[in-house]
Amino acid sequence: MKVLMIRLRSIGDIIQCTPAFDTVRRLFKDAEIDLMVDERFGDLVRENSAVDSLIPYRKTGGFFNKLREDSRIIKLLKKQSYDVVLDFHGIPKTAWMAYFSGARVRVGYDYPWRGFLYTHRMAVPKKFSVHSALNQVNLLKALPAELISGFKFPDLKELNTFMKADFAAGECAGFLKNNGVENGYSLFLYHISPSNMFKKWPAENYAGLISMIENHSSFAGIKKAHIVLGTQGDTGEVKKIFDSVKLLSGKLISACGSLSLGGLFNLAKKAALYVGPDSGPLHIASAAGCSAIGLFGPTTTEIFGPVSKSFTGIYDSTLSCRPCEQKKCVSNDFRCINKIKLDDVFNVILNNNFLN
Repeated sequence: MKVLMIRLRSIGDIIQCTPAFDTVRRLFKDAEIDLMVDERFGDLVRENSAVDSLIPYRKTGGFFNKLREDSRIIKLLKKQSYDVVLDFHGIPKTAWMAYFSGARVRVGYDYPWRGFLYTHRMAVPKKFSVHSALNQVNLLKALPAELISGFKFPDLKELNTFMKADFAAGECAGFLKNNGVENGYSLFLYHISPSNMFKKWPAENYAGLISMIENHSSFAGIKKAHIVLGTQGDTGEVKKIFDSVKLLSGKLISACGSLSLGGLFNLAKKAALYVGPDSGPLHIASAAGCSAIGLFGPTTTEIFGPVSKSFTGIYDSTLSCRPCEQKKCVSNDFRCINKIKLDDVFNVILNNNFLN
């Protein structure tokens, strides 16, 4: 049997989908299982044992370039002669790709105007009602009865996200060496660059958090390396942090735009603590087993939080406007993320003994 799974993007969504990938492998033990993924995110699943081969989707600009890429993919899928296609993404593009694959069994969620493209459909759950990782696993229940007969599907408590990136271990080691971070350092990671302003915790809060860790007696005698994560476009935010932080003995390092996704995973594996918003790197850090604090503004931990025992979510539960669609802030001040207090985050760090 040949099975194709489709999950093009993005970082957090792919990581949250890895329990479903594992479930597919257990369900079809002897099958040849491929995964179509946006080539920008291939690092996340390159070493996933549930997947035999990756089909990279090339993101291109311009209508005709996109059309050529879609045509290339459709020809490839037809040539592969898949028996089962599982569309975990569910956008119009992937629904049509599943349809044109010619697979006898095509599974997807029954969204309007495209659900008819699947042979087997799962009802779309009510928004903000089912954890995103469990939602992907539940899709498999729409498979034909003869394929899932007797199979026990996992519940939310049994799910674990997965990532492995041994190929990038050298990249991480090189980054630490180039920045003078030898053995014996405790790594503290701070992600400052979410996808939108709804999730952006102020730079001065990160600077204050770093200064508090530097100055608190609980962290005395520990060799600390504070590493700021983000994109190349975060120069201004990084400067704000560097100008404001009061270091006693620790190092302050920018990794903005410096590491691949695999490199970030290996860095998180070595880290004592990660702090950042509900964004892709939070899910990478949690999959790496790092003690991770997630700052949740417009999203909820119950639906979007990593399925990881090392994760702690912080949010303001008093706001009736959350969760939201992240399209327009009803208060125009992004209060859901801005009301998360620096002292509350620091107290979580102290109370959870992350360094023990």
